[in-house]
Amino acid sequence: VNVGDLLMRWTNNAFKSTQHRVVNRKGMERYSMVVAWDPDYDTVVDPSLVCQNGEKVLYPPVRCGDYVLSRFDYSFSYRQ
Repeated sequence: VNVGDLLMRWTNNAFKSTQHRVVNRKGMERYSMVVAWDPDYDTVVDPSLVCQNGEKVLYPPVRCGDYVLSRFDYSFSYRQ
């Protein structure tokens, strides 16, 4: 399971996002299934809600839509 960057942030790194890479060494066709989920634009992603026993919060709260747009801006900055 490859969790995304937003879930990593929301869980304060309890679940780690990994780089997606496929190496097909057998040369046979393979199939994969993607299940994508994202909250409404105004949903607040706040990792402090999952922190326990004084655990340090690694990320500030952010609205989901703002976060997703910032990732688009970063990923496609060459288009600016």
